[in-house]
Amino acid sequence: MAEQYDSAVVGIEDVIATGDAGIREYLRLAEGAAVTASQWREYIEQSGNRMFDGLDEWILRMVHEPLRLSKRGEPISNAAVDNRAAYLYEQTYRRVYLQSEYLRVMRKAWLNDEATHHIENADAIRFLTWQVRDAHDELDYLAKGIDYTDIQRIKQAVTGKTVRRRTEEKPETRTRKPRKYFTDTDFNSIEGIYHEIGLLQDRDPKAVQKCVNHALVAGASLETALLEQYSAFPPAGVMIGIDLETTGTSSSGDTIIDAGWEHYDMDTGEASEAQRHAYGLSPERGELGLKPDITDLTQIHSDDLRGLTPFEEDTEAQRVMMDALRGHIVVAHNAKFETNFLLSQCDGFGEALHDGTVQVLDSLSVAHHCDPVRDQGFALDDYARRYGALGDDRTTEIPAAGGGMIHLDQGTQERHLGLEDTQIMMRALRQQVLAIQHR
Repeated sequence: MAEQYDSAVVGIEDVIATGDAGIREYLRLAEGAAVTASQWREYIEQSGNRMFDGLDEWILRMVHEPLRLSKRGEPISNAAVDNRAAYLYEQTYRRVYLQSEYLRVMRKAWLNDEATHHIENADAIRFLTWQVRDAHDELDYLAKGIDYTDIQRIKQAVTGKTVRRRTEEKPETRTRKPRKYFTDTDFNSIEGIYHEIGLLQDRDPKAVQKCVNHALVAGASLETALLEQYSAFPPAGVMIGIDLETTGTSSSGDTIIDAGWEHYDMDTGEASEAQRHAYGLSPERGELGLKPDITDLTQIHSDDLRGLTPFEEDTEAQRVMMDALRGHIVVAHNAKFETNFLLSQCDGFGEALHDGTVQVLDSLSVAHHCDPVRDQGFALDDYARRYGALGDDRTTEIPAAGGGMIHLDQGTQERHLGLEDTQIMMRALRQQVLAIQHR
């Protein structure tokens, strides 16, 4: 199919990717998306979900044209309009909004509906995500020449929602309310709790369920029966902790710029095989710079990433990551974030979720379900401090995957850097599980 693409016609050269390797990867994903469009149609017909209406036709349409309509603010077509930047912004934003909605329901179906397992790969998700991410950077570039009020008007016309300018956040003054160990949602999808305990302890979820049922018959409450199972066995051996830093919070519109992961032995508390990687930016994002809140949070600057290949274009970087993750229990804090980004941008991750060669454990979920301190926060910084994983030691070193040692610049606060945050997450998880054992 690649021979069908003429960059002079559809405008992908220097737009979709930063180099030839990136263009080849984009075309490969386009081919995979076209192949699976009919499989998505079969799923849509089976599910009856109206949110998917038109998805298969949209995939095939987007295979043959880029999502955005301009190149670094210059039009590809000769649209005769007075305010060309605003016109291109509005037309591109309409397409981005629709495609982002499609991606939202596609990701949800891929992660939660076994009926999607007949779809042979997640190329359509990665392909459509690539286009949305690319178009988001282009929209920010176009926005330089458009009044903020015009941007508000465009977004409100497309979404039907009022867009407000972000203001500086005020310090939190409210007292945190104590929360329950398990919510109604947890109880309505209790198989997820059995699965979580099974991952923690290398047990069959059905065995966990059987023990819970025995406790219920004996008169225990469901909450008590579940809490007992979190302490029934020691934690399973080696897990892989991972943390991502990104250009923003949207798995459709943002990209991965920093990642760190390590093997962590839950028995001994020793880390090994650590890796940290940084990835590049699109030309537009590189010129505009990272958003100030991202730089303030991570201390990563655009210049730090100059010359690096964007993650979605770097097939070798994706292979290295999947070689580390495949075959393991993968731990992340608020794992929905990492899962959505990797499903959307890392070749092989979505497929590994379906075939079970990657299983994801959320340390935030474990904290919610069995942390006895109910009136404190569960953000990684709070969680790690509560379990002694944050201290004054700034000279921590852990063995690297390629030999030698990696220095961690940790300190007393969450650093918002991949490997540093992975280390405190895994230490906190182990300490929490040990505390449960001794409770």
